[in-house]
Amino acid sequence: MKLAFVCVAVLAFAMTVLNFSSGDRFVGSQAAFEERIKRQIKMSADSQEDPHARAVYEWMRLRDPLSNEIPEGIRKKELAFAAKLPTKEQIARAALAKGERVQVGTWVPRGPANIGGRTRALAYDVSDTSGNTILAGGVSGGMWRTTNGGTTWTKTTALDQLQSVTCLVQDTRPGKQNIWYYGTGELVGNSAGARNRSAPLIGDGIYKSTDGGLTWNVLPSTTTGTPHQYDQMFDYVWDLVIDTSNQSQDEIYAATIGGVLRSTDAGTSWTTVLGGVATSNSRFSDLAIMSNGTLYAALSERDMNLGSGAVSQGIYRSTDGVVWTNITPTGVGFPTAYGRIVVGIAPSNENIVYFLIQGTNGTNGTNQINGHQFWKYTANTNSWANLGASLPNEGTLPGNGQFDSQGGYDMLVHVKPNDPNFVLIGGTNLYRSTDGGITWQRIGGYAGPTSYDLYSNHHPDLHSGMWRPGSNLTYLSGHDGGVSRTLDITSPTVSWTYLNNSYLTTQFYAVAIDQVTPGDPKIIGGMQDNSSYLTQSTSASVAWTNLLSGDGSYCAISDGSIKYYVSAQFGQLFRGRFDDLSGLPVLEARVDPASGLNNNTYLFITPFVLDPNNSKVMYFAAAHKLYRNSDIETVSNPDFRNQTSVNWSELTEATLAVGISGRITAIGVSKSPADRVYYSAVYTGSPTRIFRLDNVTTGANPIPTDVTGSNLPTAAGSNVSCIEVNPTDHNKAIVAFSNYNIQSLFYTTDGGSSWTPIGGNLEQNPDGTGNGPSVRWVEMIKVGITTYYFVGTSVGLYSTTSLNGPSTVWVKEGASSIGSVVVEMVKAREADGLVVVGTHGNGVYSSDDVVSVDDGSPALAPSSYSLQQNFPNPFNPSTMIRYTVASKGHVRLRIYDVRGRLITTLVNEEKNSGTYEIPWNAVEDGAPLPSGVYFCRLDATGFTETRKMLLLR
Repeated sequence: MKLAFVCVAVLAFAMTVLNFSSGDRFVGSQAAFEERIKRQIKMSADSQEDPHARAVYEWMRLRDPLSNEIPEGIRKKELAFAAKLPTKEQIARAALAKGERVQVGTWVPRGPANIGGRTRALAYDVSDTSGNTILAGGVSGGMWRTTNGGTTWTKTTALDQLQSVTCLVQDTRPGKQNIWYYGTGELVGNSAGARNRSAPLIGDGIYKSTDGGLTWNVLPSTTTGTPHQYDQMFDYVWDLVIDTSNQSQDEIYAATIGGVLRSTDAGTSWTTVLGGVATSNSRFSDLAIMSNGTLYAALSERDMNLGSGAVSQGIYRSTDGVVWTNITPTGVGFPTAYGRIVVGIAPSNENIVYFLIQGTNGTNGTNQINGHQFWKYTANTNSWANLGASLPNEGTLPGNGQFDSQGGYDMLVHVKPNDPNFVLIGGTNLYRSTDGGITWQRIGGYAGPTSYDLYSNHHPDLHSGMWRPGSNLTYLSGHDGGVSRTLDITSPTVSWTYLNNSYLTTQFYAVAIDQVTPGDPKIIGGMQDNSSYLTQSTSASVAWTNLLSGDGSYCAISDGSIKYYVSAQFGQLFRGRFDDLSGLPVLEARVDPASGLNNNTYLFITPFVLDPNNSKVMYFAAAHKLYRNSDIETVSNPDFRNQTSVNWSELTEATLAVGISGRITAIGVSKSPADRVYYSAVYTGSPTRIFRLDNVTTGANPIPTDVTGSNLPTAAGSNVSCIEVNPTDHNKAIVAFSNYNIQSLFYTTDGGSSWTPIGGNLEQNPDGTGNGPSVRWVEMIKVGITTYYFVGTSVGLYSTTSLNGPSTVWVKEGASSIGSVVVEMVKAREADGLVVVGTHGNGVYSSDDVVSVDDGSPALAPSSYSLQQNFPNPFNPSTMIRYTVASKGHVRLRIYDVRGRLITTLVNEEKNSGTYEIPWNAVEDGAPLPSGVYFCRLDATGFTETRKMLLLR
């Protein structure tokens, strides 16, 4: 199921129950077992009452809880904000100038080399007669270019530029072929706020290249220099065409949200020629242009979900790009309500034009399949033929048996250069007609109408495509799995080749590593609409191995790589093992708990956690219920269609604390001391809450403690994306909130009794409002005496080794490699300092030198003494004191009360050069000290500094 534009009022958790025959049990080979699982997962994804489940999930995570919407233009704003934040490279250069050292990690891509992401923009470079130069764009992965036919790819969008690419056109006129344009902004697919068309990956203009696609710059006329409301049509660009018949001026057209714009000066200025910015105009638009400059445009309803028409909806024709004639057929079964329309002109007979239409189900229009129509227009006779009844109709398998565009998400129509009757249409699958739309043959997407296995070397959900210039046989196909190519589109059985050789545009939700085995190269990752995959190589060029179908979700690898766990949407969880002889992954069983709930009431991406002390123990969030499995490795459940109760126990008191209206969004489990679990619950109409369970393994029903705290952003809808517990102290934990316009990060040193904001410079304003990023994940790793904190955000990866409350300084990691792409999850391993990052747009990165693991010394060798402000401050009952020592010598760190009386001596010994931290618990002779002001004093060789601290009981 794909994202579609979703009204913010939609937050439905209850979905349709899966239906299976009670006698349909698994027997047969491993391959058959895995194919049956693929089919089940796909069915659960496509059989929902609400077709926008992923969009609801994204909206829930990102919305401003007060406005209930994602802030307008936030992607552009947060990128501008992030550009001012410090980077590790900048700090290293400044430190080097002072003779100091800062550990700068080397971040390398890890793939997956063989899997591409959603590709809406795709084209051959006509100046390369060999056909080896291709440009392709991912909706969140930027623009890429190959000069060897897809053997290797190079990213050409700069890391600090907008990474959204949705359409692409080359100026094919002689002398102009080095000029390219691409549009930005995916309205259906990443959008999640129907009221104001907000999106985490909102576009902002058209980019232009004058060097063959090697570098790109945004056209100033298409971007807004200040934060904006929806008043600019270039926020979402559906298509671009160039009038190559006009040699006297550079004439380009853009199909955008709201209508069509025209430029006659290569994009320097624009005029709206059809539609406009008013909210009554169209969501979808499309363009096609003939060789003589005649244009066809198609504009949709304003919003089919809202049931209101657009002023300019319809199909139009223009011979000059200025005056447009509405040629929409009337009275012949054309739908009165419709969404997206895509246009295809027959190059060998431009009198023939095809229109693929996303209508509505029911009686709206005639001759339709699954709410879609297909029309043929003959221009010289101004005649229309409705061929909708002939659209593919191979069965009732959801999303596969009948033609399906998933709400206009995936649609295309292309006509063979030398044959007006040879037509390709794309939706979930790719189909071919050789008789002008009368009959159709499946040639891509899924392998067949009764299976969710993939067509060989192809992928479902079609968005783009192009015949190789000068060829009537070779065709490029862009889809949710990247790029495929066939050398003969006319073959009875079309054979495809993937061109995803390090075309790193995949969108990860989750990553996992073996948390204890040093040097283990395994990484498992779950990707949006691209399944769960595994790599066992450190080389980015080695292909990853498919583990499970569906939308790849949370995953895990047990300690010592004995078992692995992968999940698909709505918490469908499976266990596998690594074969003792081959080391290859083998899927074993379905293991998610029999909760008594419909799976589809779960979060779209359902969290689960392995206990860091015993990876046989798992905690699982089944909607509002929290479960614990005492030995997940021994669960036997060959009936993979169903959940299991083996070894699962519902933590009923934890469930009662959440309540039926809540959903558990994050789980954190302690390592030392063990047996403590933190978890969060989000509600649609009540404050968000955080709970703590103590001694969770010693009793059947441990009683939770509400540790929400008065200063956490508890507004209804505040979404906790991650809870990370300090590996050496279960009283210390960080909670991350992913919403915009609220504070993002909070830290506790007392088990949740109090929380201190630590968002620091990631917040534009102290209260979290403004253009600060969405925080997705937190990871801690302690090496030697230093704790490293990593934060994955919507604008890249950040780190610090010093938490200092609201003054915490987060520094960007991998500015020249990871860049500002969305980082969904981070995993780190103490044993060897490995850190792995899963991005939502550019695959996986890792570093094995970002932390210092040689002698436990801090990354920064200080050149001066300092005593930092204690944290938290005010505090109750404990606080952390951090200080630096410039050179080896005797150090004393003492605490005094307001009268100057010595309370305690924390340090009185020789120290090496370095940065240290030490806790202080405000007690004296076993009794709590009273509230008041206290002083911390550092004395070292020729240095003294004092800090005031406030204890509040």
